[in-house]
Amino acid sequence: MMLRIPFLLFALLLLPLISFCAKEAPTTEFSFHPSAPLIGEPITVHVNGLNPSEKIQITARLKDELGRIWQSNAFFEADKKGNLDLSKAAAVSGTYSGIDPMGLFWSMQLDPLEKQRSSYWHVSLAPIEVIFKGKRANGPLISGKIIRKISAEGVHKLEIHDHGIVANLFLPAKNEKHPAIIVLGGSEGGIPNDAYVAQFANQGYVALGLAYYKAAGLPSHFSNIPLEYFRNGIDWLKTRPEVDSSRLAIVGSSTGGIAALLCASQYPDLRAVISIIGGPILFQSIDTSSLDKASPQSNFTISGRALPFVPIISPDFTVENLNTAYYLRVFLGSLFASSDDLVQQATIPVEKTNGPILLIGACNDRLLGSSYLNAKAYSRLTEKKFPFPYSAINYEGTGHTLGAAGLPGTPTTINSEIIDPYGVGYEYGGNPKDTARAQTDSWKQVFSFLKEYLPESKNSGGKKSQ
Repeated sequence: MMLRIPFLLFALLLLPLISFCAKEAPTTEFSFHPSAPLIGEPITVHVNGLNPSEKIQITARLKDELGRIWQSNAFFEADKKGNLDLSKAAAVSGTYSGIDPMGLFWSMQLDPLEKQRSSYWHVSLAPIEVIFKGKRANGPLISGKIIRKISAEGVHKLEIHDHGIVANLFLPAKNEKHPAIIVLGGSEGGIPNDAYVAQFANQGYVALGLAYYKAAGLPSHFSNIPLEYFRNGIDWLKTRPEVDSSRLAIVGSSTGGIAALLCASQYPDLRAVISIIGGPILFQSIDTSSLDKASPQSNFTISGRALPFVPIISPDFTVENLNTAYYLRVFLGSLFASSDDLVQQATIPVEKTNGPILLIGACNDRLLGSSYLNAKAYSRLTEKKFPFPYSAINYEGTGHTLGAAGLPGTPTTINSEIIDPYGVGYEYGGNPKDTARAQTDSWKQVFSFLKEYLPESKNSGGKKSQ
């Protein structure tokens, strides 16, 4: 006699077996830690559920704000438990090799068919989406994605056209008084990139991204910029209810780094200064509009008087010269050709700064020679027995791509800008791996310096300027 078991009862008897089998075959998938990081945070990429010692090719892909596709890839081998942790596993081959948790991020390469072959471009507050794919020898393709946030939760931005200044103000999430930082961009002009300025607000600082030319109502060229304009920015910032006016600093990149040192030497309200790939020498304006004039122009004025500068000796503007460190020869060549007296007059009196100084440079800077210029600032501070802390950090294998030009963990494989009218890509110097390392470490150095000398709280234990 056959025993009939109701279907429902039969299904219930099978459930434990189904559950057991499911546990025996874990899902193969990507996971990211942290799952929704800020742009400066390191990321660990994991793949779980592979076969023991299985080989897999992983690709990472993103689109920049110029609409261009960047992609990286590397081959890995899972451990004996079938797990893969990119902070421990070496890339055997691909766009990078060795152990590097962020290797798939910085080693991304531009699509070979893309005609506009310039550096990675992301300047807004929009998050960055990175798509990952895993190709297995025997098994289905796996995919995952991670969203990297540019600004922290609660950070907000205000557009400022007030007191004669043009800027974007970034306020931290906490509704209290904060130390504040004036943030300056470089020779690109305009208001500094939002993605750059927001990094300071993420760390708890009020950040004023201040334009000083190439913006509405401001000079159209980097010539004869009144230093009083920066004074207006300082005075306006001190009136903000969110700002502790006793804790102000200034940070600048490239020509903004020069401007930051100059402002700090003139205005004691600024209690700390960071110059990134800048320097202490004032050079002649090299804007075409000023070179065509009978008399050379200074970049800056004070009380209507042009500040002394090193005159520019410019090689012919040709494709051949552009391919042989043209701008480096313009700046350092002009400096070497000038008399000691003239260089002395054009040197910013950095020793008059009313607080600590951090100088960040690149040893392979083919634009401004920032490591050499930083050495001159450092020597001057030493000779003048500067009473506040000061330091210079110079990165080997790195070109003119730190500060505003270098969000950490973003593609570093192209380090050039197209120079018109020839359409030649001008190389800024350095190699991708060292550039990626320097971009990440330089941001750590910047925030470490600020936390020590311009702490979030007066009771935080950080050193304070006298």
